[in-house]
Amino acid sequence: MGQSALGAALWIGLPTSIAVFMFWKARRWHQRGLAPLLQGLAAANSEHGTAFPTNGAKSNLVLGDLTFPIDCCLMFDTTKRKVAVLTHSRFELHDISYVRAWELRWVDTSVGTSTRRTKFKFIISTTDIDRPSLEIPVFSEKEAQDWFNRLPLLLGT
Repeated sequence: MGQSALGAALWIGLPTSIAVFMFWKARRWHQRGLAPLLQGLAAANSEHGTAFPTNGAKSNLVLGDLTFPIDCCLMFDTTKRKVAVLTHSRFELHDISYVRAWELRWVDTSVGTSTRRTKFKFIISTTDIDRPSLEIPVFSEKEAQDWFNRLPLLLGT
C-alpha cells in the first residue's frame, strides 16, 4: 500500500472508529441510566396494577424524551388514572390530579425576514408544594401541538 493510500485509509478509518466508539459509549450510558428507571416502572406496574410503558419506546402516553439523563418526563396510565414523573435517575407515582395546569412556551427566532418558533417546552403546574412546576422540553412544533391537544384528553379536563 502506498503512502497516500495509507494516509487516506487513516483519514477515513480513524474518524469513523472514533464516531463508532462514541456512539457505543453513549448507548451504554443511556442503557445503564434508563434501565433502572424502567425496572422501577415495571415494579410499580406490578405493585399498583398500572400499565406504564417499560420498553423505553416513544409512546402517546409519554410526554418528554426518555434520553438519559432525563430532564423530566411524564408517563400516563389512563386506566388507573396515574401519572409517573421521571426526573434524572428517579421516578414518582402520583394520582392524575397531580397535574393542575400546563402551558406551552417557545422561543421566537428571527430567520432573515421571518420568525420561526423553536425550543418548545411545557411548564406543568403540579400539586407538589416542594416542586410546584415541571419543565418538559419537546423537540418540534408538531409534537408540542399534539401534546397540547392530548393533555386535556389524558387528564379528563
